[in-house]
Amino acid sequence: MNEINFLPLRLIQSQRRQSRMFRELLVVGGVLLCCVVWYGGQQGHNASLEHLVVAKQDELVAAQQRTVEVQRLTAQREDLQYQLQIQQRLTRPITHSTLLAVMTDLLPDSLAITELTLVAQTPVSQPRHQKGQGAKTSRKASPPKPQLMHVQIEGVSPSDVDVANLVGGLSEHPIFSNVKMRYSRAVKLQHVQARQFRVEMDILLDRRYLPMKAQNQEMADAN
Repeated sequence: MNEINFLPLRLIQSQRRQSRMFRELLVVGGVLLCCVVWYGGQQGHNASLEHLVVAKQDELVAAQQRTVEVQRLTAQREDLQYQLQIQQRLTRPITHSTLLAVMTDLLPDSLAITELTLVAQTPVSQPRHQKGQGAKTSRKASPPKPQLMHVQIEGVSPSDVDVANLVGGLSEHPIFSNVKMRYSRAVKLQHVQARQFRVEMDILLDRRYLPMKAQNQEMADAN
């Protein structure tokens, strides 16, 4: 059965225009809604990226600060090691009082010391090399000489036997090395014949010297 529309043609066209405009408005609204959603997503993504960039910058600054702190601590450690080396070179492993006590024990009663000379080598501090120069200088540098304290004894003795006993006692003692008698000649002191002598020796300064009790205790602790 056919439907007959009795509405005027102008009204029908007006309804069609309204329907078309409504559809177009729906399409435009959907597009705008999609644009708003997309823009909001982009803004959130950009915000997260900016937050990530700020966090990475903070990490970079912290890493740089740690690097600077490590460099500062490394420089302080090198300075302390350098000062320790100088202190170790300047500190004598044996005191003069200990040395005199040992020599007094070895000195025969008939001998008299008229002069005692102690000459210690002054340690020369090596210049601190810059980075990259250590390998070149280490190849050309000669091995360091052992640090020594040179001891010279002059005195008088009634005979050469006492002088020989002194030289023998000094030679057998572990502190002294390179013990030599430079001369022994006859002299007259207040109408008394005597022997004037000079004995020289060295003391190595690159080792530790402990009293016998402390040394025995240290060996017992090590065992």
